[in-house]
Amino acid sequence: MKIIFLDIDGVLATWWSYKNQRPGSIYGRRIIPFNPECVKHFNTLIEKTGAKIVVSSTWRLYPKH
Repeated sequence: MKIIFLDIDGVLATWWSYKNQRPGSIYGRRIIPFNPECVKHFNTLIEKTGAKIVVSSTWRLYPKH
């Protein structure tokens, strides 16, 4: 089984996405922007490898957002 350990910050929520204020998910009361280009590449990686994702950041504490 292929597994990807994912830390959201710096991978999907990048400095560019924060700077450009592209809304993504809600984290507490703040809007956390995701970089759409990074999300696209991550989705391609998952589709091509069939890997499972383990969220290894504090984002794992907020599964409904």
